[in-house]
Amino acid sequence: MSEAALVLDASALLAILGGEPGADEIPAGSVPIISAVNLLEVSIVLARRGISARKASSILDALALEVVPFEGALIERATTIHAKARDRGLSLGDAACLATAHAHGATAWTADRAWKGLEVGVAIRLLRAG
Repeated sequence: MSEAALVLDASALLAILGGEPGADEIPAGSVPIISAVNLLEVSIVLARRGISARKASSILDALALEVVPFEGALIERATTIHAKARDRGLSLGDAACLATAHAHGATAWTADRAWKGLEVGVAIRLLRAG
């Protein structure tokens, strides 16, 4: 992966879908990477908002994301990351995103302010950092 590679967590993808402030910070023309775990998180949020699974799938497919299966070494890395940062309230989905970013040498993009200052060996970019 190039150094411009980026991995979205669920909050970042939801910010994009909602047209929230900061969503426009993601470089145009990039093909964001997302863990299957984080894509599931987004799909569940959409379902809670009354969007059918079929419609949610259609919306997410249209984004042309690179979806990464979550298995093997990613599970091990996420477990290590979670253990290092569980005192910061890191969720399973957070650990999945960070492990995926680590595996791809990418920056993890999030709208989750709890990630500010998090040091787990992954570059982190906060949307709405200002």
